[in-house]
Amino acid sequence: MFPEDLRYTEKHEWVRAGNGSTVRVGITSYAAEALGDVVYVSLPQVGEEVALDDACAEVESTKSVSDVYAPVSGVITAVNEQLTDTPDVVNADPYGDGWLFEVELSEPSELDDLLDADGYAEVAGELGGTVAGGTTGNSSGVGGGPGERIKHMLTCPECGAPVAGGGNFCSNCGAPLRANTGDTTRVIPVATVPEAPNEVTDPNLPIIKDLAPGTRALAVVRGPNVGASFVLDQEVVTAGRHPQSDLFLDDVTVSRHHAKVTERGGHHWVADLNSLNGTYVNRTLIDGEVALRPGDEVQIGKFRLVYLVAPTGRG
Repeated sequence: MFPEDLRYTEKHEWVRAGNGSTVRVGITSYAAEALGDVVYVSLPQVGEEVALDDACAEVESTKSVSDVYAPVSGVITAVNEQLTDTPDVVNADPYGDGWLFEVELSEPSELDDLLDADGYAEVAGELGGTVAGGTTGNSSGVGGGPGERIKHMLTCPECGAPVAGGGNFCSNCGAPLRANTGDTTRVIPVATVPEAPNEVTDPNLPIIKDLAPGTRALAVVRGPNVGASFVLDQEVVTAGRHPQSDLFLDDVTVSRHHAKVTERGGHHWVADLNSLNGTYVNRTLIDGEVALRPGDEVQIGKFRLVYLVAPTGRG
């Protein structure tokens, strides 16, 4: 059975209330089992305000990536730092050491709307969950709404064929296996990103004329927001789909915390942050930090950006 001292959401988060106004949040054993081996957990920032149903964390496994939604409104007061080095604890102990974050409640009444253990067992049973060592309900998963996330972990998101546990690709159609919520990171082969109709091909981008002498920037030359530029005016610039990223790249091919650009010794270095699709420099997948040179192309999801340095002398 699912622990009776917890409350649950239909999106497979659990909530443990204490004596005060702070609650602890994690994902259920059913969600952890459906995800498979967890390899990376992206957690919110302490002090971040979250509203009910906000996507505020991300759990990545060998099979898929899934957002974790705030089951209550409030302020993040703590995160489980242990998961940075040992994300597999989410599988081994989802209700104990595998917790994700804590929230100080701003709307305590929201707890009353959560499911008890029996109510959540019915949800998991309808989706083919495992309760007390046995499988309940339809093993292919039924219903829509939040349950679709788990359903797609058990069947191919493209052709609907049953998927063997632990697989990375569908044996029927060859599609990569991933969650399909409309807001999770999608796997893309870097060589087959669709061509943007308004791709910038001139290496001498007009945007450079608008930069102050010596300014360093990344300009989007392919993908959404083509022509936009991001000035690299901080020591560390983060890029991702998280709203608090310095370079907010809003597309499902971009992980919430995808990459970072660091200024050191007068040079900029780019590094991937364990993203699902990886980060590429000049069409090559990077491993570790890579120094950027003027004109280098950086690919983050479907975005392709050119590293620019405005000339220091102009006639």
